[in-house]
Amino acid sequence: MELENLIGLQAEDPQLLDFLRRLAEEPQIFEMREDDPSESGVLVFKKAGLQISFDKERKVNTIHIFSEGVHGYGQYSGALPRGLSFQMSREATIALLGPPSRTGDPVKAITGEDVHFWDRWDSKSFVLHLRYPEKKDSITMLTIMSVNRAPK
Repeated sequence: MELENLIGLQAEDPQLLDFLRRLAEEPQIFEMREDDPSESGVLVFKKAGLQISFDKERKVNTIHIFSEGVHGYGQYSGALPRGLSFQMSREATIALLGPPSRTGDPVKAITGEDVHFWDRWDSKSFVLHLRYPEKKDSITMLTIMSVNRAPK
């Protein structure tokens, strides 16, 4: 199953449960505060390089996909959306996907350790956000989110 097709699935959906079983890793589970209107919980798969968030209706609303070592995650080994690979440069990514809907550079992490650039592609069914290191020679993280979850 393509990762972007997980967006909007209920937590109990058989397709989602099958995908999670194939990760072969017990997730860390984080329940969100009752007063947080955006999410109800997060599943963290550190070794598999994946984080999945759910909205208050228990539907998948955000998926973070990590390359090796980013925030202590292993690299996701499954297929990335739209023919992407972690080894692609920002230039190659834009050549493949076309001009981004939004772009940003550079962003410095609060810890001051990492500077990154980002691009975002909006579609009717989901938003794809890519993050690149300072040299822009690879993809360090992908985020797939529901349209209503994406910042305006």
